[in-house]
Amino acid sequence: RKTEQIAGQQIPSDYSELQLNYHTQLFADPIFYAAYIKNLERIADEAYLKAFKDKIQIELNEKLGVIAKEWPYRKFNFDGYFENIRLINNNLDLPKPFHAFTQSHNKDSIVLSLAPVSDFPIEIIGLKKKNKVNNLQSNFVLPPKARQTVIKYFDITFYGNYKKAKDLILLAKIPGSSNIFEVEIAKYPSYKLGNNKINTSEKLSIDTSIIAIHGHRLSLKNKITELSTKTVIPKGYILDLKPGQTLNLKDTLIVNGQINAHGFTDDEINITSQKNGIIVLNGILESTNTQFTGYQLIASNHAQINLYQCQIYDVEDCFIKDNNSKIVLNTCQSGSVNQMFSFNETESYFDNCNFNKGEVLAINNGAVLKFVNSTINRYKKISDLNYSTQFLMWSSSLLDSDTLFTLKNTSSFNSFGGSFTDFNIGFVVKQNSKQVLGNSHYNIYKTEQINYKQLEVIL
Repeated sequence: RKTEQIAGQQIPSDYSELQLNYHTQLFADPIFYAAYIKNLERIADEAYLKAFKDKIQIELNEKLGVIAKEWPYRKFNFDGYFENIRLINNNLDLPKPFHAFTQSHNKDSIVLSLAPVSDFPIEIIGLKKKNKVNNLQSNFVLPPKARQTVIKYFDITFYGNYKKAKDLILLAKIPGSSNIFEVEIAKYPSYKLGNNKINTSEKLSIDTSIIAIHGHRLSLKNKITELSTKTVIPKGYILDLKPGQTLNLKDTLIVNGQINAHGFTDDEINITSQKNGIIVLNGILESTNTQFTGYQLIASNHAQINLYQCQIYDVEDCFIKDNNSKIVLNTCQSGSVNQMFSFNETESYFDNCNFNKGEVLAINNGAVLKFVNSTINRYKKISDLNYSTQFLMWSSSLLDSDTLFTLKNTSSFNSFGGSFTDFNIGFVVKQNSKQVLGNSHYNIYKTEQINYKQLEVIL
């Protein structure tokens, strides 16, 4: 079934497991789910439980008397049931089920961008402006946010005169619930304004004097190749770089297909860039034993990047600027890179990596970053976490940096094991945002903090 029909805490990592899980299949049914929430609210009420308790009290006392003859030390009360009612109502009374932003508006309509942040599916009811409600003409249910995944944005359109889009409030509820949430509409996140739609329809455009064509496989003819004109690798085509080859980017290389760059430990591939040279990646980059250097290297969008045993050195601007891609680095190293990453809604995973020396490791909006057995050393700031970014570390070390993390707009950091050593400020947490309701937070579990000035600054 579609994810919007499944409670978030029930979403497995492998959707094929759904057919084997009766509990998940049951709660995936939207009719059952709404009926369940409706009756849960009816039962999870202190008055309901008290009436039930009063109804059975005489018979209950008789049964307890029988038990007391053999086990007089056994006591019974309803405290646990009343506590469960409190916990259930706390879960259902969401502080904010989703973030809502104005994407565009005019005299005829308004387009809102919604980002779910709760474990519950949320039904959108209508848009309120000056106490007048514009109800949706058809049912619209936001999916829950699965744990440790990037925020997903869903667009919804309301028709009417919204030339002045001020003081707007969305009305919503959990399907089946009687509790109506009111969510204020905020301005569209600035980082999303630059996320242009990608064009993957461009035709093959290459300089055949330097690139050979073998059907849908392309290769560099020379050991050292300078790319001085715009080059397009269409979807379905693969550019193969061989061990020992160097690709010097002086202009844009658009990759809607795939690049394979697999060198050897003793015969690496080199990819360098000048100021106007960059790889615009809308497809796939697979690379092993490759060294990246230059001004800026990769601008990716809805792409896939897998780097193994690669080195990134002496990058003046940024190594990867990404929107909505999946990125994996394994056993990679960097040095003297001004900024390693700029991630917008990116899912990234780093295993056994060593990142060394730079201004900032990563600036993130709505991203998920996972570090395992990795080391980050000598940065002015390690990372900015914004718009519900999640930064997770296992058995990793942070060394000799000025500020570790800045968190804002409901972002989070979690560390399990490892150590933080020789830093000035650990966490700068900016709360009470006018843009997004909710607090950012960090958790440090079994992680040593050694030789630091200040662990946190709350703004």
